[in-house]
Amino acid sequence: LKSWYIGAFQIPGVAEAALTAQDSLILRRLYTTEPRPPYTSDEVERYVKAFNTPGAAEATVNYYRAALQLGGFFSGFTESAYSVIDKPTLVLWGEDDAYLTTNMADPPTRLVPNCTVVKIPDATHWVMNDASDEVNERLVSFVTS
Repeated sequence: LKSWYIGAFQIPGVAEAALTAQDSLILRRLYTTEPRPPYTSDEVERYVKAFNTPGAAEATVNYYRAALQLGGFFSGFTESAYSVIDKPTLVLWGEDDAYLTTNMADPPTRLVPNCTVVKIPDATHWVMNDASDEVNERLVSFVTS
């Protein structure tokens, strides 16, 4: 299961402790092994510092907690949990994401009828880092169209 960590994040305090333990070792490994190219030492230090700001770790994992409470990620989308988004929507997704499956990029048409999904080959969970030129081009094109 690619998204196993989302289940682990449901236990209050556990995820926050794990992600900040040993000078944020998990975060440091994540940012230096996953993105292509890996983040620089200076970039990693900025992320670690921001993540260790009081309340930041909890706020980060609360995103995943809320998603499951709304019925998202694993149980699928339900009409009662989500409102229809009728505005133009763009999803940029890395096809080599180690944590989320590519089918998660495709929202139900009944909920997001005006959605364009772009799956970028050779990009990971950090698609904006891995394919920054393509991401920027697609964003500029989307917001100016």
